[in-house]
Amino acid sequence: MNRKILLDVETTGFYYDRDDKIVELACVEIFDDKQMQAEFHYYINPQRDIPAETTKVHGISNEMVKDSPVFAGVVEEFLNFVGDSEIIAHNAKFDMSFINAELKKVGKDIINPNRFIDTLKLAQDKFPGQRNNLDILCKRLGISLDSRKDHHGALIDTRLLGEVYIQLTGGQKSMFDTEFSATDNVALGKILSYDNSNFTYRKFDLTAEQIENHKNFLTKIKNPKWL
Repeated sequence: MNRKILLDVETTGFYYDRDDKIVELACVEIFDDKQMQAEFHYYINPQRDIPAETTKVHGISNEMVKDSPVFAGVVEEFLNFVGDSEIIAHNAKFDMSFINAELKKVGKDIINPNRFIDTLKLAQDKFPGQRNNLDILCKRLGISLDSRKDHHGALIDTRLLGEVYIQLTGGQKSMFDTEFSATDNVALGKILSYDNSNFTYRKFDLTAEQIENHKNFLTKIKNPKWL
């Protein structure tokens, strides 16, 4: 059976080379690109402060990880779990950079970048010219985001990533496949025209404050696509 590893990390920030660290590490094995199996998951003590604005995103606080192992304490188990399998990640360069930075710090060999499969790149090839973050891909492919409604975390996102990867590589092509026939326009990521005469008009009763807030929001958008 062909084994791959789905991987995601949560961190203290965006910059592995500016003392940002991993605070959550999750892996899920997948067989034959369709069957998710065993999981590896740890919260990691980064041995530094987790900024409050970062906690708002992934929900991981200093208090939550104060008694968690440091990366060096789980590295052997992590490497044994990953083995020599290919690694699937979304925006793989980010995860790979943090993982390899941590491996270097504990005297381990880095993971060869060629072992990584980037689902962001797969999505960009499949849906050119469109936004392809994990949330948007899940909505586009009809994958439930109920598990992510409060915070996103590494284990939650890894499971979602598995669903996305399966669909990008062999599952349903798109939740819109039954509505549009394949044409060069679709391949180019262009919008097809269609008959919307049967759409139900929905009326939203907005307050004056809501309307004003919306106007103010629109002024902050740079280079809007509708202009």
